[in-house]
Amino acid sequence: MIECDSSDYRLLSEAAASVVGIPGMTCEIGVRKGGGTKCIIDGLLQAGDEGRTHLCIDPYGSLPFIHGVYVDPERGVLHLQDPRGHYCNAMRCQCMIDLLTYAQNLPVNLLFFTLTDTQFFRLFAGGVPVYERQETTLGKYALVHVDGEHSLGAVVGAIEFFHARMSLGGAIVLDDIDRFDHELVKKWLQFSGWQLIEEQGRKASYRKVLATPLDRLPPTTAFSVLDAPETALGRRPDPVPAIPLMGSDATFVLGERPGFVGEAGE
Repeated sequence: MIECDSSDYRLLSEAAASVVGIPGMTCEIGVRKGGGTKCIIDGLLQAGDEGRTHLCIDPYGSLPFIHGVYVDPERGVLHLQDPRGHYCNAMRCQCMIDLLTYAQNLPVNLLFFTLTDTQFFRLFAGGVPVYERQETTLGKYALVHVDGEHSLGAVVGAIEFFHARMSLGGAIVLDDIDRFDHELVKKWLQFSGWQLIEEQGRKASYRKVLATPLDRLPPTTAFSVLDAPETALGRRPDPVPAIPLMGSDATFVLGERPGFVGEAGE
C-alpha cells in the first residue's frame, strides 16, 4: 500500500505542477512506501505534464541512517541514529509492486535505483541512461524531493549534486527541515541562485531562478562533500566545504560549528 510518512505534501504536489515546460527528470531520494513519488506523479499529470522520467532512489536493506541532529553547545553535534530496521527489503519489494502497478498505464517512465544517494551521485554523475526505442542519456533535472538522511552533510551533498544539473526554473523540495540546520542551507541556496517558494511545516521548496558559476562545472565534477570518507554507516560525516558564491570570487563557508557562517575573499 502506497503511504506517506510526512505531512505537507501539498507543497510537493504544487512544486511538481509548477515545472511544466521545464526540461529534465524528476527524482525522489528516500522513497520508503512511495507516497512522495505518487504525489509527484499526480502533480505532474494533473498539470498535463506527461512523459517524464522519474527516479526513485533508496537503498532499503534495513540500513541505519541519520534521522536528525541534536546540537549540544558544550559537546558539539550529536547525530541521532535511526536503526531503520523497518526500512527493509520486503518494504522495497512491496513499494516497487505498488508504484509500478500504479504507474503501469500512466504516461510516466518510473525507474528504481536501490542505492544510497552517494552511490547514485558517483555512478550517474554524467547522466542516467534511458531506453525507449533507443538509448538516451538524461542529465538534467526539473524537480527533486530530498527525503533521505537528515544530517546537514547529506542534505548539502544532495543540493551540491543537483544544483549544477537542475534546469533553470526547476524546483527542489527539502523534507524534515526541523532535523538539520535549515537556516544555513537556506543561505547557501539563496546565495547560489535559488528562491524560496514556500516553507510550510516540515517542508520547504525552492526554485532555481539564476544561473551561477557552479552551473559551468563539468557534469562529472566530484564535489568536496562527495569526497569525504565513508563512515561506519556507509555515509559521509557533515562536511566543512567552502562553496563559491554567485557572481563572486568569495566563498560561503560551512564552519566547524553548526550555524557558523563565514566569508573568505580568496
